Amino acid sequence: MTVSAGSGRAEQINAQDSRFSLWTRGFVNDQPVEALETISSIHSALSAQMQWPKILSLAYSPELSVFCSNITEIGLMLQENNRLDAPRSYPARLTALLYERAVHCDYAHDQDLVVLPCELVENNGTTLKSLVRKQDTTLAFRRCLQKASLPLNSHTPAGYVDHWYAPGEKH
Repeated sequence: MTVSAGSGRAEQINAQDSRFSLWTRGFVNDQPVEALETISSIHSALSAQMQWPKILSLAYSPELSVFCSNITEIGLMLQENNRLDAPRSYPARLTALLYERAVHCDYAHDQDLVVLPCELVENNGTTLKSLVRKQDTTLAFRRCLQKASLPLNSHTPAGYVDHWYAPGEKH
């Protein structure tokens, strides 16, 4: 897990053995539900500001195949003076990670990362891909991005969901 620069959340999560609590409130079968769960699926948390080289090294890991993001709308904005060697904005950081992965894997598409954006904005994947394309990169990388099917557009529902409805199914 990578957290916002300077937020202190990485240290908090790591101090709790990379666990955190999730409190869910909602309805299941028209009945109110409240649940407190301990989430333990995170290996560790890294600070984008303090540990960028370590985060970037993840691009070389063959085990890394899916990359999820969940940032605010402000995080989707580009900042001035972004460079791949010292990215400041989230789109520049994602670009740097994808670029390192592409170069390391010799642009092989079977090594592409699945980028799954969970931002609550319309066409979140399309938006993110356009921001990645605006970064100053090599021609080979830009061509690689044209062929890649990432990132995906996703819809993240707000609140507790106990059932996904098929098209036409009554709910």
